[in-house]
Amino acid sequence: ALMFDRVLGTTAERSGYPAASFMRPRFVSEFARVTIDQHQAAVLQVFPYLTVGYDLKDSQHDHKMGADLYWKPSGDLQLTATLNPDFGQVEADELVVNFDAIETFFSDKRPFFTENQALFDLRTPDSGLLIYTRRIGGPSDDGSGRAAEIDAALKLTGSWSGIDYGSLIAQEADYADDLGALYYAQRMVVPGERLTLGYLGTYTDRPLLSREGLVQAVDATWRADDRWRLSAQALASDVALPGPDKRGQGIWTRIDYTPSPAWRQELELTHFDRTLDFNDMGFQRRPSLNELEWTVQHQENIDDPTSSLRGRNWRAEWQSRSNDSGARLPDVLILDHLLQFRSGAQWQFNWFAEGAGYNDLISRGNGLVRIPLRRSVSTEYETMRIGRWQFEFTLGAYEEGLGGSASSWGLGAQFFASDQLTIDGEWYGLRSHDWLIWEGGSLFGRYGRDQVDSNLNLNWFPAPKHEFRAKLQWLAISADANEARRIGAGGRLVASSETLSDFTVNNFGLQLRYRWEFAPQSDLYVVYGRGGFVERENDPDDDLGSLLDAALQLRDSDQILMKLRKRF
Repeated sequence: ALMFDRVLGTTAERSGYPAASFMRPRFVSEFARVTIDQHQAAVLQVFPYLTVGYDLKDSQHDHKMGADLYWKPSGDLQLTATLNPDFGQVEADELVVNFDAIETFFSDKRPFFTENQALFDLRTPDSGLLIYTRRIGGPSDDGSGRAAEIDAALKLTGSWSGIDYGSLIAQEADYADDLGALYYAQRMVVPGERLTLGYLGTYTDRPLLSREGLVQAVDATWRADDRWRLSAQALASDVALPGPDKRGQGIWTRIDYTPSPAWRQELELTHFDRTLDFNDMGFQRRPSLNELEWTVQHQENIDDPTSSLRGRNWRAEWQSRSNDSGARLPDVLILDHLLQFRSGAQWQFNWFAEGAGYNDLISRGNGLVRIPLRRSVSTEYETMRIGRWQFEFTLGAYEEGLGGSASSWGLGAQFFASDQLTIDGEWYGLRSHDWLIWEGGSLFGRYGRDQVDSNLNLNWFPAPKHEFRAKLQWLAISADANEARRIGAGGRLVASSETLSDFTVNNFGLQLRYRWEFAPQSDLYVVYGRGGFVERENDPDDDLGSLLDAALQLRDSDQILMKLRKRF
């Protein structure tokens, strides 16, 4: 099945064949179907590599050798393997400072875990993933904060007798010495025009923690006709720990109703019990969730060529939630409105309301916390191309913490110097009068906060098969302590006489990356990276200006890496 799609950058105008849209629940199934002969042509490719790195801070160097293998004996079978892989050339992650009880999600940029990965992309509501590949080679279980090395990984996908299947296995370094971890996943799908059935099983062994995680999931998608689609999934986890095993279950279903290309409704029901845990190999924001979510969306396309508008989109979403113990979590109402102009500009409005209720995660297991009604409103305007420039403006007003006010503003710009050179940057600021932070146990702090999040990116293609990319990021927070509070009766936070300290956070990162494709699928990378993070009690003279000066001096890491990879 095929789709051809073209977008004009200057006007954001999209055209394609067939008339499918990724904004509709039926997207891939609307592609134009074609029949071609299946040719049996075996392919075997080996990609050995050599990496040499030098630590400019500690004056140390190291080197690493490994190989990638790609074998496709037929159109029904494909094997990808990597031995002693190195991912030093990939793009740097966005800088994040997270004080929340829910971990930050990072997308994977490593080719082995992104290419030919669709079969393993099994998601759950609440933005969950049953296979979160960033776990593999992520922070080591020894608590050192260093990334775990990977000895080897293998991915096998194929089709047999109408069944699509895939296996993924990866072993971290020192697994035999009980330091690294072992990851395994098995996926099977029976595709059909109307009904698709699937199974996923994952197993994770983390010997240093004496922990084994087994997760199994059965999923189904039924397409009754062009208007109705029903998706459902049942999953179970079994975590072996010292002492009794922890077993949990979950189930969810989603009903999509698309009566016309303009209208879409989605109803979603979710139940995760309090002991469900698929975090060993997956990404789970939280267990213990009962949720009813209803979304209505309307897309209007304006055919009148004299109108300045090309289209508009309305979206409303309502969430009603409780945890598995019956505590009422805040209901959520989201209203979005998007205006799309023929010039290529667009204007988006967002209104968000979170009703009063309990936050059962923020105290990290030390009791429920009662949160009042909180609202926010924001708008974002993206201009048309103005010569070689394009701009983006954001503005928002929020209620944070226990109902205190906050405001945000942002400016983004893109400069199209030529077809070979583009520069873009973003500056985002936030000021809050009621930032609520968990301090430990039942103690919380309320802070005033000034925050800056900025980045600058350069993409330059000086000649065919040559590329140079630069990424500069800076994130800073200056927090002034207002008052301490502790959990009281009914989960309400009551004033405490305890003293809190002002503090600052400074996070800086720079990456310069050059790539030369000197032969087909053969590359030379040269990467320079520098960055640092510091959190400390606030000096009375600290402000965002002084934090910027200090950020440029941060040097927790300062290294250069060269990687040569050749196809044979």
